[in-house]
Amino acid sequence: MMNYMQASKMKLFIAACSFLALLSCSSNDKELPYSNNADPIADYSYALSTAKTNNKLVMLIFGANWCPDCVELDRQLKASPLKELINENYELVKVNVGNFDENLDFIKNFGQPLAKGIPSIVITDADKTISFISTAGELSSIRKMHKDDAQALFKKITTAVRSH
Repeated sequence: MMNYMQASKMKLFIAACSFLALLSCSSNDKELPYSNNADPIADYSYALSTAKTNNKLVMLIFGANWCPDCVELDRQLKASPLKELINENYELVKVNVGNFDENLDFIKNFGQPLAKGIPSIVITDADKTISFISTAGELSSIRKMHKDDAQALFKKITTAVRSH
């Protein structure tokens, strides 16, 4: 027979399992910024074509859904004031790195953008010329960054890349 303490622990365990099951059922890959089903080669090819037509750059964003800074970067890229700067200058390609075990062959084409962690970005022109790699971990603490600071960082990067 279970005593009161054992019964309480069992109820807590069952509640936690139920919550996790509910959470996993409600999780939808479409809601997550980094899709497990995306094809980065096809996405990059499409972005290059669109960038050429629209005189934009391509920004590859390497991240994972388990990474709070990656999720925050995605959120900030979709919100003003950063959204306008990004939409005006870039075609975006989000690349899921999983647990640093996904899309590695594709990622190797851009040097070592994951050397200082994720999220990480690479910016290319429509001819695949790399003009920026965030090798200094510039975005690794974006969740602590105020949106105006994120805007200033991306404006600085964009100005530097556009001036080449």
